[in-house]
Amino acid sequence: MVLDDSERILATLVGFRTVLGEISVVCHTTAMEDRLVQTECQEVDAIEAEVKTMEKNVTKIRAILSSADTLDISLEEHLHNWQVILANIQSMRRTVGEIEGCKAELGLPQGAEETLSAFPRAMQLLRPLQELEQLTQEQSRALEKTPVTKLTPLSPVTAKYF
Repeated sequence: MVLDDSERILATLVGFRTVLGEISVVCHTTAMEDRLVQTECQEVDAIEAEVKTMEKNVTKIRAILSSADTLDISLEEHLHNWQVILANIQSMRRTVGEIEGCKAELGLPQGAEETLSAFPRAMQLLRPLQELEQLTQEQSRALEKTPVTKLTPLSPVTAKYF
């Protein structure tokens, strides 16, 4: 998503900021500096939005894993759902790593990153993500050991085929 392109954009901006500093001795570069700051603000906004989305997804995954309303779902659907959940958790963990990696590349003023809540909030997601991943794997293993008859009571539609 946005984070994939941000590394390339940030590298370009950091390189341009250095050149801009050298040029500013001879030319007026305030407008360009303002655009750089605006771009950095957009990057931070994108990071904050991504962290907020991940926080909501963690809550949703936790609700799904604790839900008892799963009797109407087949074993195959359960296993597929758990694989999707695991893939989402792994994706969020990678995103947290990317956010942490791009923190230094943003080129924020000294100490500014400590004032932004997105970076510590992203790092705080690692523990719940680890717990959810472990819970998902445990539930998936338990599900694989469960006899099919306990999981999927036959509905009238399915029963007519047996």
